[in-house]
Amino acid sequence: MGEQNVASFSLISEPSELDGGLRTLHVKGIALQPSAFEGSVALVEFGDIAVEVVRTSPALLIEDVEDGRAGCLLMLEGADRAKWDGRSVHPCDVAALAAGTTLVASFHDPYASAFVSTKERAPEALLGSWAWAESGRAALQVEQPTRTAHGRLSECVLAIERIARHTPDVLRNDQSRIALRASLIAAMHGLCRPAEAAKSGKTRATRRHRIVRLVDEYLCASPVRPVYTDDLCQALGVSASALHEAFQHVFEMSPHRYLKLRRMSLVRVALLCPCGPWHSVKAAALSYGFWHLGQFAQDYREIYGELPSATLARCGGAD
Repeated sequence: MGEQNVASFSLISEPSELDGGLRTLHVKGIALQPSAFEGSVALVEFGDIAVEVVRTSPALLIEDVEDGRAGCLLMLEGADRAKWDGRSVHPCDVAALAAGTTLVASFHDPYASAFVSTKERAPEALLGSWAWAESGRAALQVEQPTRTAHGRLSECVLAIERIARHTPDVLRNDQSRIALRASLIAAMHGLCRPAEAAKSGKTRATRRHRIVRLVDEYLCASPVRPVYTDDLCQALGVSASALHEAFQHVFEMSPHRYLKLRRMSLVRVALLCPCGPWHSVKAAALSYGFWHLGQFAQDYREIYGELPSATLARCGGAD
């Protein structure tokens, strides 16, 4: 992939230790309880994208966004009595923070929050258009996506946090890293309002079908290569929001889901091939970007009615 990849996880026992493990946020903290302070900081970087997850005991935090970066902040746990700049936080709120923004956050319960950021010059590639109409303002910009969209992003971020803490070696596999990054971007795009919403219905429908046809042609030209949404956007010259809208309209699923099903079928073909290069389910799954092997096995069984190990065993392979 050619991108720098960083994963770190640290436990902290003082608010002053918060700043040391972060990439985009500069944090000053004050504990709000006399008992021992506890917390953790997880950081995973996928080249231009950084995911930072902070957990602490009740605290008051002042968070400054680094120059040249921009992103969104969401609560993972403990939103009930949380406030951003004195504003009560709804559990599904997402705050868009431009470079140089200062946020004062108060958490009166143990909490977890995540900041997903990228380079400020092109935040639309990560977030789409909805949060950046007034990019550069210091004022807090808060959107409230659907509970489902917020839940998908939260689930993805929590999985990244678990990997940083328990299995950072997963990120050494190129396809696993690419797939995890694609899952994150897909979840981020699920928060967005499509940029094409103002177009007429007929024009939009024509454009959607054209995009899907172009995707099919592109995939046919790369029959055995794992393909992700970033690849399609770059190859076809379409925005992520346009791609998402086209697939939702035509297939009633996201492009990420469609491409995941395609990669699943490629794994099955590999497992069914007795002369193929993969001699274990793990090797085949990782080669097509399935980094969560337990979830992969569950999804595979739901689609094909058997575990991947059973597919491999029928063809004489050894799991």
